[in-house]
Amino acid sequence: LAGAPPAPVAGMEATFLPGLPISPDGRWIAFTSVANNAPRITVARLVQGAAGPALGAQRAVVAVNGVGSHWRRDGHEIVYESGDAVAAVPVATSGEAITIGAPTRLFATASNRFADWAASPDHSRFVVVTAPNAVHQPLRVLTEWDARIGAAAERAAP
Repeated sequence: LAGAPPAPVAGMEATFLPGLPISPDGRWIAFTSVANNAPRITVARLVQGAAGPALGAQRAVVAVNGVGSHWRRDGHEIVYESGDAVAAVPVATSGEAITIGAPTRLFATASNRFADWAASPDHSRFVVVTAPNAVHQPLRVLTEWDARIGAAAERAAP
């Protein structure tokens, strides 16, 4: 919570998988919980309890088969992995309430669980590693690409 020193969050003792994205307004946390041996995305209100930060009201974003989550920069969408796909749900918050819309499948992933993927802050772009278990997979990052394109265009001009 704003201005508070780091502290354990009461209520997070339950089994959950890595990844605890906090909503852009800092009032909600999304996490992967496990219920009946099935992972699901859950959101909970972050509140200040008597002993420190605690989880308030909780709500399932997706009942089963959801792992990993990412809030869109404006807080109106959560994306997550669902089996062999990345899906999204619209989210609306008002005071202490949160409304979760119907999930939409965005695209398929190459794996059947825990693919390596990342989303841009506005969810307009995604990066997916198509072979997450490959060894020594090269990664090439092109910097100053706009200047390089401009220089190449000048050299090619008559």
